[in-house]
Amino acid sequence: MVLGYTYDRVKADRAEVAQFDDKTAWWERYLWDAGYTNFYRPVADVGVVLAAGTSLVGLLVMQNRDLRAAHIVAVDEVGVLDPSDGFPEHVAWSTYPAVKRAQGFTLGSEFLAVSLRLPG
Repeated sequence: MVLGYTYDRVKADRAEVAQFDDKTAWWERYLWDAGYTNFYRPVADVGVVLAAGTSLVGLLVMQNRDLRAAHIVAVDEVGVLDPSDGFPEHVAWSTYPAVKRAQGFTLGSEFLAVSLRLPG
């Protein structure tokens, strides 16, 4: 579960969210509509999310030549949660990128930083 949403819920909701242009991912709009402020940061800034007590979660997109869809993982102050692994315990960020590159993934140059603080 990430941001209070189960993988199955997000997958079901995905069908309801239209892709509105080629520069904006559907999950950006999905999170905005749910009240979560989000913005892009360079992957080199992922330490902001990993800092203790942060109010941010990062969503990192990766590509793999063998997959037709983008692969998305969540990064929080504990590490990485990967839905393709069935959301096991967190994986340390310090090792995660190298493992994924060895599996043929290319990490995006930016990640979507999502504020956990809802307005109001």
